[in-house]
Amino acid sequence: MGKFTHKSLGVFRDAIPPARFQTYLDAGGSLDQAVALYLWNMEAASAVTQMSGLVEVLFRDTIDQNLQAWNCSQGFGPEWITNPAVPLQHIVRKTPPPHWHPSSSQPLWKDWWEARAECLSHQTNHHDLVAGLSFGTWTSILPHPNATSNSNARLWLWNNALSVGFSNEPKEAVYRWSQEVRQMRNRASHLRPMLDTDRLMKFHKYSIRLLRSINEDFGQVVAGFALIPNVIKSKPL
Repeated sequence: MGKFTHKSLGVFRDAIPPARFQTYLDAGGSLDQAVALYLWNMEAASAVTQMSGLVEVLFRDTIDQNLQAWNCSQGFGPEWITNPAVPLQHIVRKTPPPHWHPSSSQPLWKDWWEARAECLSHQTNHHDLVAGLSFGTWTSILPHPNATSNSNARLWLWNNALSVGFSNEPKEAVYRWSQEVRQMRNRASHLRPMLDTDRLMKFHKYSIRLLRSINEDFGQVVAGFALIPNVIKSKPL
């Protein structure tokens, strides 16, 4: 972006809600530096969005592929979102309460994964449902690091269907990496401040580790892009 005049700096300051802009004023110390940081923050958010997008595609695909294989092994076919075997059913297609019945306005129970998918048409196939689910929905299928009970559906699925898709990395590590990617993605989508470069670098490292656990070669290629390290280097202050 070109240089701002004194007048345009004032216009920029007045256009951004004070509660949002104060963070950059505090960090920059002057109006011109605050504007520079605000614009850089947009670049950082864009880099985070690009990186998290790369992670999401591989993350959801490896979960999908492994659950298709597992669901088929249970005799329920590859459509694990709409026809899941137990214990997957307890997560993606929970039994609705007795009072609920399908209707034209609510043909699917709201907690079913197929109801959560954002699709352009009701004429959806399995791949549409996979692409239409949010990153947060995908991370929700992972077991919590403290999960130890054999009756825990997520832990059972991790041990019997999913861990192989992440090179058998510890469940605690995959949970931590994916949660950091999800949280930073959400911050970027709302243009929250990205001024903490240590947090940005943590996001970068976790993203690469997660990618490498799924596909070592692809993770290496993405690491070479240096999306986050480059944006950190360009920070004005």
